[in-house]
Amino acid sequence: MEPLAGGRLFDATNEAARRLAAEAARLADKYDGATLEQLAYAWILAHPAQALPVIGTNKVERIESAAQSSRIQLEREDWYALWEAARGHKIP
Repeated sequence: MEPLAGGRLFDATNEAARRLAAEAARLADKYDGATLEQLAYAWILAHPAQALPVIGTNKVERIESAAQSSRIQLEREDWYALWEAARGHKIP
């Protein structure tokens, strides 16, 4: 699993990425200014399968940012809101 979709998460030409960016912007203040990247990692950490993201960077600032995501406790409705934004439709 690529937590950041191989960079597609930040591709402004990707429709799902645009929806996720908008949802992340809506949630940012609620989670102390969390970035889209941090919310993506927090989403994975909150997944019921207890997946662990593997980050593919050696940039200290990105590693620190990813580590901060472990402090984000997504509320269940926000977890679903991010999932629905990625999928482009409501989840039953």
